[in-house]
Amino acid sequence: MQTSNHWINDIYQDRDGFMWVSARSGLYRYHGDGSADYEVISEGKMFYDISQDADGVMWLMSSEGLVSYDPATCRMMDVSMTSEILSAENWVNCFEISDNNDFWWNENGSIYVRSAITKEKVLAGVCEGGVCDLHIKNGIVHVLTEKGTIYRFSLDSTGIVIELPPLRIHEHEV
Repeated sequence: MQTSNHWINDIYQDRDGFMWVSARSGLYRYHGDGSADYEVISEGKMFYDISQDADGVMWLMSSEGLVSYDPATCRMMDVSMTSEILSAENWVNCFEISDNNDFWWNENGSIYVRSAITKEKVLAGVCEGGVCDLHIKNGIVHVLTEKGTIYRFSLDSTGIVIELPPLRIHEHEV
């Protein structure tokens, strides 16, 4: 697949096996069936990060804020949560949605969560060293920094943040 602008920001495989590509030039969905066929979902808007919630809705960080796209209805909409939860003056470069719809994101090196239970923005922790990516596995949020530290967070059953000991990636000499 080629885009009119080769700057690819994220690739995400959804639960149905489709590959989503966010780029400076738009949002694309590759069918993943071995053919070269893909759909142009949106052009002219820059997209950075992609995630999917428990209902199958795709969530995208765009140059204009948070956007949701429902593949079942082909409906894309700007989300008001951007102004209520995400600070417009701060840079959000990555986010992730857990299986129970907790929304985690990086905002200028601080990790925040909007719990599906409490619906409130909570500071989970501060990560030193520039956040590169967030990933959720088995209910634990892993935050990778440029300095090679992996910060880890989780939520208990009432929506309270639990900070786990960080992991360090060590460089090995060859």
